[in-house]
Amino acid sequence: MNDQTEHDAERFLTALEQKVQELLVLSKIPISNPAKLSFVDYKKFREKSDECLSFLVVIEGRISEVEGERKDLLSEQFDKLVVATWSVLMEGSIGFLTVLSEREYLPVGTRHVFEQELKTLSEAEDVMKENKNQKLLADNMAEKRAKAKEILKVVIERAPELLNVEDDLDEAIKSYSEVVSTVDLDQESHPEATLDDASTSGSEAISDDAAASEPE
Repeated sequence: MNDQTEHDAERFLTALEQKVQELLVLSKIPISNPAKLSFVDYKKFREKSDECLSFLVVIEGRISEVEGERKDLLSEQFDKLVVATWSVLMEGSIGFLTVLSEREYLPVGTRHVFEQELKTLSEAEDVMKENKNQKLLADNMAEKRAKAKEILKVVIERAPELLNVEDDLDEAIKSYSEVVSTVDLDQESHPEATLDDASTSGSEAISDDAAASEPE
């Protein structure tokens, strides 16, 4: 039983690493093409974020059932992937929110979505405050969380005047000439470094068979 549980944990860790890579790609969209960024892009990013967070819950449960030395190795890789996931999520959220907050119009339902984003940021803060995660965080992560919250609060307060009920979702976001955020995306830290570290340090804990598998 323990062997199967261990194998499942390894498979899920490998799959999560791939999903965080996919999340990282989505998180770069605001930087690479801000002019064409749509609310649909943001929804895709949020959906992938939720998928990664769901995997974290499942993996933590599997690892808790593992016994022996392998548990320590799996737990170490898991902790690094936790930080990598939340770091990429934070970077992406700041990028998307910075660009979207500059728009003149946003789709109906924006207020609810961004209120959920505030909740997610609070959860991120709780995770980042855990002692075991402190040493794995970028030095400016607390500053980024604060900046993201500021952007969110501005958007939520402006929600009624931002809504455009006549446009479809894909066309609802339009260019806005005035930049309202001071976040310099080009100078942000690179969460992919954390992800690479998690991948490298955890390679010994993942078997060749697990690396080729995906969770069903």
